[in-house]
Amino acid sequence: MSKAARSVAETSTGIVGLAIGTNQSGALQLLDGSTTKVIKTVPLPAPAKDVTVGSDGATFYVLTGWANSASVMIVGSQHGTIRGSIPVPADAVAVVPDVQQALLYVLERSGSIKEITISSRRVSGEFAVGHEPGRSLTLSPNGNTLYVLKGTTKVSNIAVVNVDAESVKRVLPAPSHCKQVLVSANGHQLYEVTGTTRYGDIQVFVV
Repeated sequence: MSKAARSVAETSTGIVGLAIGTNQSGALQLLDGSTTKVIKTVPLPAPAKDVTVGSDGATFYVLTGWANSASVMIVGSQHGTIRGSIPVPADAVAVVPDVQQALLYVLERSGSIKEITISSRRVSGEFAVGHEPGRSLTLSPNGNTLYVLKGTTKVSNIAVVNVDAESVKRVLPAPSHCKQVLVSANGHQLYEVTGTTRYGDIQVFVV
């Protein structure tokens, strides 16, 4: 795996999307999930920061950005075709589409979430999930709940957000050095990815 890898996601057909980001360039590397063989490398206009898969199981949404600008590239997994680009706030740290893939939830470093309509590429809503810095987010399979990792590498928590009410229902603890939060396919577990220069692991939390 590339040392410039920043995030990873896998489609329902077993294609792995590896988000690559260096100081000078970005790409989405498509790999066969069974053999780990590189299928295609898709150049991106800026370093990649985060990647997720839509509910169709076939579309990658890749957050890319420089210091003063950012955008989400929509990439088809079958041929690596870039289908569109959505401008997002420069301090965006993570993105995830809703179940209908009509709306994009964008987590900002400030801890706010912006809702961007994909068809119009316009902001249609915004709400806060706390004062701590935003780090990662994931959406439950039914689309009703966002799990938002906030805080610093040493002290962090996960806000459980009701999407319809746009409000925090409760707050869960997160381990030290937690970098990413993911939800299981059945929506019953959270996978909390942790790591430092010396170690890394995945902790499972039942919700």
